Amino acid sequence: MKNVFVLLIGLVLSFTGLSHSCLPEGITFSTQEQIDSFQADYPDCTEIDGDVSIGDYGGVSDITDLSGLSLLNSIGGVLNIWFNDSLFNLTGMDNLSSIGRLQIMNNTALNSFTGLEALTSIVGDLFIRFNDALTSLTGLENVTSIGGNILISDNPVLADVDGLNNITTIDNNIAIYGNYALASLTGLSNLTYIGRSLNISQSNNLTTLSGLEGLTSIGEWLIIESNTTSPV
Repeated sequence: MKNVFVLLIGLVLSFTGLSHSCLPEGITFSTQEQIDSFQADYPDCTEIDGDVSIGDYGGVSDITDLSGLSLLNSIGGVLNIWFNDSLFNLTGMDNLSSIGRLQIMNNTALNSFTGLEALTSIVGDLFIRFNDALTSLTGLENVTSIGGNILISDNPVLADVDGLNNITTIDNNIAIYGNYALASLTGLSNLTYIGRSLNISQSNNLTTLSGLEGLTSIGEWLIIESNTTSPV
């Protein structure tokens, strides 16, 4: 009986160890080698408490594959994905369900967010800026909660915002500007409430506001301007 008891205790400890918080000071990945060695360097790390940066801020990284981060299921701080010239998608982060704040900026080859399909919650802001090849927000379609602001700007070939289809309320601001190929807002079709402001501007290919029919309340400002072919 004693041996059985010890075995049960061992099993409990084993299962409770499946999720393990780590790195309260955060971590930066600026090379592919650092990504590839992450699981060996931090074998029990599934929940990073601090900020995570992927890319060489102000420089150029050689990161092409995020598979080394496949065990992560939450990031308590900011996830920065920036200044990557060879990263085409986010495949490899397939178990990530919660992020404190998400910033995806200055990735010249990134064309979608494929790989983030498990993500359901962003506690703070979502910023998507200066991604020259980004055509789609595919990968964000299971996000149901964004606690901060949404800023989508200066993504020159982004055609729609369909990855936001499951967002129903935003307590803060939404700003969508400088996306010159943007032709559709149908990705906002389930949005009913914005606590502060909605700004849609400098979207030269936008000819209709279809997608905003469900919006019943904006707390402060509605700004629609400098959309060359916009009907408003």
